[in-house]
Amino acid sequence: MTFISEKFENAITSYLNYVKNNKKLNAFCFSENVINTLILIYGDADILNPYYIKNFESFKNNILKFGLSVEDFNEFIESFNSIPNCKEKNVNYEKIQKLLLKMLAKKINNSPLSDEQITNITNSLYIKKNKDINYYSFALLYFYNLIDDDYEKTINEKNVKITLSSDRDSYLPDAVYEKYGFNPLSVRNLDDDQLTKFNRQIKEEEQKMASENEGGIGRVLSKLPPAVRSGSGFVDALLLSSIIATIILIIFVVYLLFR
Repeated sequence: MTFISEKFENAITSYLNYVKNNKKLNAFCFSENVINTLILIYGDADILNPYYIKNFESFKNNILKFGLSVEDFNEFIESFNSIPNCKEKNVNYEKIQKLLLKMLAKKINNSPLSDEQITNITNSLYIKKNKDINYYSFALLYFYNLIDDDYEKTINEKNVKITLSSDRDSYLPDAVYEKYGFNPLSVRNLDDDQLTKFNRQIKEEEQKMASENEGGIGRVLSKLPPAVRSGSGFVDALLLSSIIATIILIIFVVYLLFR
């Protein structure tokens, strides 16, 4: 029983032979490089397991799981099966590469990749940034249109996603959450959207309090040495309150000792 098509099955078989013999894929192994890119995006299990059990639907579901459309999937299979047997200029080369970038973008939107993963994928694509110049040379020879701009757009989406995900670590100081009666550990169980909304509400309340205190404690806070200030009006207010409480406590102890 053939998996997807004879061309697709031959590509996977050839790719596995390269892996088994510890050989490096070269730019002219276009079909095998496509399989390699798929594995780098989805993982061995999602690509190879359906091949081993000859289950097309399993393969299809794995490719679609990050949000790729059925139309794009069908176009990918059709384009792959239309790769010419001999090296000649062909529109399907760039079609496949662009569809791989769509898959990569969908994956990134679901789960940001590490810099190492991005580097490995970059070095499997037919673009100028591939460290092996032969890939870009292949594109210059056989692509009608280069895909470098599509690649840059996809990677920029990756950077945006990582920036947004880094907000996950942007917790306020524990003292702020405790001031409002919340357990900091519970706050860390919130998802990204909940955390963003929660922090926004606290910051708005903080700004409101800072505005109300502008005529009194706000002036005192502004006189705190820069090295002491945290950059947050609310946290600085807590700091000043603790300093005042400490001074009062010292005065009280001195009074008890010398009365």
